Amino acid sequence: MPSLPSIPIREPAVLVRDPLGTPAYFWPQKEFSIKPVAEFFPVPAAHQATPEERLKSLYYQIDTQFVGEFEYLPYLFPNLSASLGASLLGTTDVPWRLITQSGRQFDFPRGGFLTRPVITSVPGQTLFGPSTFVAVCASDKQPGEAGAFFTEGTGGTFPSFASFDPAKILTLAPKISYGTLLEDAECESGIEITLAYGQPMEFRQNQLIRDWTITSQDLTAKCKPYGLTFSAINTASGLNLAMGATLPTETLIVSFTGFYLELRGCTVKEGQFKIGPASDFIEGLVFRASQTYSAGAALAPGFIDVEPPEE
Repeated sequence: MPSLPSIPIREPAVLVRDPLGTPAYFWPQKEFSIKPVAEFFPVPAAHQATPEERLKSLYYQIDTQFVGEFEYLPYLFPNLSASLGASLLGTTDVPWRLITQSGRQFDFPRGGFLTRPVITSVPGQTLFGPSTFVAVCASDKQPGEAGAFFTEGTGGTFPSFASFDPAKILTLAPKISYGTLLEDAECESGIEITLAYGQPMEFRQNQLIRDWTITSQDLTAKCKPYGLTFSAINTASGLNLAMGATLPTETLIVSFTGFYLELRGCTVKEGQFKIGPASDFIEGLVFRASQTYSAGAALAPGFIDVEPPEE
């Protein structure tokens, strides 16, 4: 008779940054999806119907959605202050570990988040949207060497659930401020904030992808506030200015106890309106951050932490 597998195949797991140093824990809502992303190239031959293919590049992509613990933010939202051209994965390899409850573990010598999760701050929704983590070849190894991309083992020690803190899962409605247009305002469905990279540029060595670099950052927020006039939104958007004039900017602040986010140099974009008995007049506003400067130095366009920055 066939027997059941001797190892657990259905069990929870956690992603850990720097497991043997100063660990940071990332707990998923459901599962982790691990996918090898491989590129191949053909080796053509006139006498073959299908050319032979060989491996050209490889990395591993891990997709999941975290439960929304508002901690370890520098790792989940890295590079907010980085200049264009900076590395997404960093200049020094830091190990990551995916470990299951029975102790099966996958150790990745070099990795990081290729996409930051969308933040949706409103009761009834998880704070973080999906995230994409990537693991590439270790900086001091070449493909084909042992442990170049990952090592797999059993018998590891699953982290204590003390590292999982439900109190840090934030689901409150925020206050939103934007100059004189919004002062501690509340919105219909909270606010959705996207801290996205523009298409990162691949960094390759002998065709192997080893890193990505930042080409641009697109920081936006969407919400539907109440009580604003058409004229006030036009003024905040700069639509009453001369063509070609510099648009007005303010800092958008989104906060509640234990949660604080700024988008700096924000301009109001894409205001939409409806008038009728089944409409709320304002269909929604979009805020887009741009680069600002202070005393000759570039300021980070975004800031995220558990409390405001120190003055």
